[in-house]
Order: sequence, then C-alpha cells, then structure tokens
Amino acid sequence: MKLLLSVMLCFFCLQLNGQEKDEDIKTKITFFNSKINQTEKGERLQWLDSLNRIVLDKTELKYDSIARVVIDYAIALDSLSYATAQVCDLIYHYNYVVNKPKKGILLFDSYYKKIEKSKDSSAIGNLYLKTGESYEIADSIDKAMDYYKEAIAYSKPPQYKRLEALGSMYLGELQQDKGLFSASSVSLNTAYQIFEGQRDTFNMIGAKNGLSILYSMNAFYDEAKKERDEAIELVKKSNSSFGLTSLYYNAAIDAKKTANPKQQIAYLKTALNQESYVSKTMAAYVQNTLLISLSKAYAENDSLELAEASFKKFQLLNKDTKNEQYNRHRVDGEKTISFAKGNFSDAVKYGEMFLAFEKKKSNYEALMIAEKFLSKAYGAAGNSVERDTHLVNYYKIKDSISSVQNVRSLSYYQTLYETEKQRLKIERQEKNIVILDTENRLKTQWIIFGGLGILAVFLLITLQRSKSTGKREKKQQEKFSQDLMQSQEDERTRIARELHDSVGQKLTLIKKKSQNLDQFEITTLTNNALEEVRSISKGLYPTLLKELGLTDSIQQLVDEYDKQTNLFFTMDLEDVDSYFTENTTLNFYRLIQECLTNIVKHAKAKAVTVSIKKEEKTIITCISDNGKGFDVGTGKKKNSLGLKTIFERIRIMNGKLSIDSKMKVGTTFIFTIPIKNES
Repeated sequence: MKLLLSVMLCFFCLQLNGQEKDEDIKTKITFFNSKINQTEKGERLQWLDSLNRIVLDKTELKYDSIARVVIDYAIALDSLSYATAQVCDLIYHYNYVVNKPKKGILLFDSYYKKIEKSKDSSAIGNLYLKTGESYEIADSIDKAMDYYKEAIAYSKPPQYKRLEALGSMYLGELQQDKGLFSASSVSLNTAYQIFEGQRDTFNMIGAKNGLSILYSMNAFYDEAKKERDEAIELVKKSNSSFGLTSLYYNAAIDAKKTANPKQQIAYLKTALNQESYVSKTMAAYVQNTLLISLSKAYAENDSLELAEASFKKFQLLNKDTKNEQYNRHRVDGEKTISFAKGNFSDAVKYGEMFLAFEKKKSNYEALMIAEKFLSKAYGAAGNSVERDTHLVNYYKIKDSISSVQNVRSLSYYQTLYETEKQRLKIERQEKNIVILDTENRLKTQWIIFGGLGILAVFLLITLQRSKSTGKREKKQQEKFSQDLMQSQEDERTRIARELHDSVGQKLTLIKKKSQNLDQFEITTLTNNALEEVRSISKGLYPTLLKELGLTDSIQQLVDEYDKQTNLFFTMDLEDVDSYFTENTTLNFYRLIQECLTNIVKHAKAKAVTVSIKKEEKTIITCISDNGKGFDVGTGKKKNSLGLKTIFERIRIMNGKLSIDSKMKVGTTFIFTIPIKNES
C-alpha cells in the first residue's frame, strides 16, 4: 500500500498550496515573467525557480512545460544538482498528479545522460527512486526493483540514510509481490530501523504496514495484527489520520482470509470514513479500491443490493474516467457480482479479463486469487476441464510461495520421534557404563582388603586395567555412536525411498484415476497427501545434497527455516563442498540442521546468524542467536539430548565445539572442523 500512503502526503501538501487565491497567483506569475525577461544566468534561474514553485502541480497553468524550460536552463548553466531535483519533481507530477507514469520514464531517459555527472549522489539516487515509482505504477515490477536497488546504491554516505530507507521500503514491498519473503523482511526491517532512528513517524507507519502485509501473505495473522496495531498507535500519537485508510484496508483483507466477513465489511467502512477531505483525484487511488472491495464483500456474503449500491458509487465517481486502473476495478466488481447473481458465463468472461490484468502485474497473491475465482466460476458453469486447469494453476502458485506450511507439523512429529529414539539408546548406553564402573570399584576394594604387602602391585594393575578398559569402552562407545547414526541415516534413506517410489506412485495413480472420473474432492485430497508424502521423504533424506552440494543445501535449509518461522536469518557462507567426503557431508549437514532445530524449539530468539568460513586448514562454523540463553554447565550436567547429539557429531569429525551462552542475551556455537585432505 505504499502508493496510498504516498498519495495521501501529496494531497495534503496540495491542499495547503491550494489555499492561495487565483488572483494572487496570476499577479505573481506576471511579476515573475517580467523578471525572467529582464535578467540572465543565475539570477534568471532564480526567477524561473520562483515561477516553477508557483505553478507546481497545477496542470491548468502548464507546470509540465514550465518545468522543462527550467530544467533545460539549469543544465545549460551546469546547475546539475538543481536540474536533477526538478526532474524528480516533474516525474512525481507525472506519477501522482496526472497518472501518466510512462511520461516519467521517458523523462528519465531524456535527461539522465545530461545530469548523470552531477556530484550530488543524493539527487541522482532520488532520481532513480522516483523513476522506480514510475515503473511500479506502470506495472513493470522487475524494472522498478532494479531502479530501487540503484537508489539504495547511491545512499552509502551516512547523510543519505533516508534515501536508503525509502529505497529499501519500496523494494521490500515489491519483493512481497514476487514471493521473495526473506528478502522483503530484510528490506522492510532495514527501512524501519532507519526511519525510527530519524524519528520519521510517517514512514515508520509505512514500513510497519509493509511488514503486516508480509506476515499476512504468509498466514501469520497474529504477527500481522501486532504490526498493524503498532502502526495505528503511531498514527494516533502523531495527531494525524494519514495512513489509517491503508491500515484498515489491510485489516479487512486479513478478516476475509480468516473467514470473518462482518469484520471485513466493518474495516472497509472504517477505511472509507478516513481522509474525508480528499479530492476526486485522490479517490482514483484510494476510494476505487475501497468501493470495489466493499461491493465484493457484500456480494460474497449474500447482500446483492448493497453490493450493487457500492458498485454504482464507484461508477459515479469514475463517470469521466476510462483508464486501465478503472477498467481493472470495474472488471473485478463485475465478475464477483455476476457470480453472486448466478450469471456464471459472465463471471467466467470477467474472470478471464481480470486474470489478464493481474498477469501484467505479476503479483503472486493476486494471481493466486484470480486463478481460484476462475476455477470456481468454470465449475459453476459446468466446465470441469477449465475448472481443473485453473485450480492446478492456483495450487502451483500457492505451492511456490508457501510450500513449507503443510510440512511443518510433520517435521515436528518426526523430530520428536527421532529424539525419543536416540534418548532411549543413549540411556541404555549410560547404564552399561555405570555397571562397568561399579564392578571396577568393587575389585579395587577387594584388592585393598587383600593386604598391605601387595597393595601397591595390585593398585598399579587395577589402575592400568581401568585405564585400558576406559579407552576400550570409549572406543566401543564411539564406534557404537557412529554405527547408530549411520544406521539411522540408512533407515531414513530406505523409508524416504519407499515413500517416494511406493506410496508416492500409488497416490499418483489414484490422483490420475480420480481426475479421469471427475472426482474433484478425491483429487484434491490425494494431491495434498502426495505433497505431504514428498515433504516427509525430503525431510528424511536431503536429496539436494547430491544435486546442489553441501553449501547450497545449507543455504536452502536456512531459507526454509526462514520461511517456516518468525526468526530473522542472516547468512555468510563460503563454498566448502570440496572439503568434505560423502559421509562427513551428510554428518555436517545434520549438525547444522540439529543446531537450528534446537534454536527454533528452545531459544525463543528473534534473529539467527549462520556463518561458515574456511581458515587455513579448518572449517569454522558460527551459529548464534539472540534468544533466552542457558547455563552451559547445567546443560552439560543434565545431559541435554540436543547438546549430546551435537557433541557426538563434532567428535566424529574430529572437531571442536565452543559454546558461549548468556541468560537473556543469546547463545553462540562455534564448530571447528579440521581439513585433512584439501582438494
């Protein structure tokens, strides 16, 4: 909703400027024109600037033409920084005042070569930012992201932090649309931290709004509400109503996702009641979206009369407007109302038109919703082939952005099962060691009672025997642990293969037969079961180790944890594939996996850092979190299963483990693995 927030600020400024009387403006224009004709060079540029400010964003006074004259004259005088700023203002005018973003793009192309030598990095960065907005409004999302990244690149000096924050916030919002949720989280949090440091309340609200949308897209509705409520509190503390429309609109979206239509409609009505001073131009950006959303909500909840009333308000508001934005909203409303009326052929027609609009924008969530509607419309119209085609498209998009959600519970129970099995094995092993120690102590006592004369001899023999026994038992224990872990991996591999080759093939056969018989529910259930079987198989044996290699597999593992949890992950991974054998590769991967699982289950952290580096003849791995921490000594005494498993894997690879943990601060694990044979 960045567009809504930006436009609100724009029109607030315009409203203040609009208070000046037309007669006063005409008098000033006449005066400035006379001064421009009487002066030269720098002084003339100053008077041109004054004239430019008077007509700023006033289309009836030909601001466009005057601004271009000012820009050309500034370039002729080599005032590149000033010229760049004026180009930015004119692009903003094209984007938000006259809604012609393609003109903004052409303006950038026309002037960039002339002003790129400007030493003002902030001005050039802002130019990329404004042009990125032009591409975004024109639905060229990939180009917009490229320009936002360029803007961020120009913000490296500390004094340009606000430019970095704006670029990061805009980029983060588009990364959501592309399904790049991890990257979006990093971008939006970076933006919020900078805005918070600068006490920029308006943009803090925007960043929090973006985070709430990100959480909502991943079905974390509690987290989304928390961010949204904090943003609303910021609005109230600022004694302003800016941003409330966007926040309440997003709350309505979440209410719809959680099947709460009454709350959805209430939020939409509240959103419409905000920003009551806005003009008709403003309505093109905000009220169209709200009115169509309200019309759809009524239609979807058996209130056709109210739905059509809202749709008529939308049409009256746009009676003199016939652009692509209007057509998209109109088609969105038409398809939903047609379906509610039972006009399924019209619903299909408008649904196909709406899907075409969404494909231009490449918004994953919007495309998913459009495909799902078409599947429902074709089904109601009796076309099962098209129904299934669009349903498959819906699931493809859904799986591409949320494929891990169904796996989370299965992974949790699998982890419990493996943990319990290992715990029992280790307990039995420890009991055997206790019995052996007891026998050794009894023998020592009998030798002592045998007599002082032979005490020293028997004592030496016993000590030597205990030492040898300890070494032998230690070696046996180490071999037993290695064999146990290997047998676990072999069993996991066997089960994974059986699931994939046997159960998976049978489910696929059932799915194809149910599709041929048009058994929609069975097809859906079978497809879900098939996906779950594949997910379990993948969890039991990480096949990507052979396909991608160790480093890329670890990166994907961290990315999966990043998607599955609320944790914020950062990575710094060097390519270490060539330093591990096939056995140690799997062991090292499991070591990282177990460590991250322990953090997710016990640490109650908000951020995790994973670093893997090669230094001389060792691989150094550092995994740290900012969680609750624990007493390392107590953890060892209690024989924590997680720690014991980690220690055992480190020992098998002849490595060393260092743990630094502080209560309420966090924990850092450092693994040092020696490299025996470098390739």
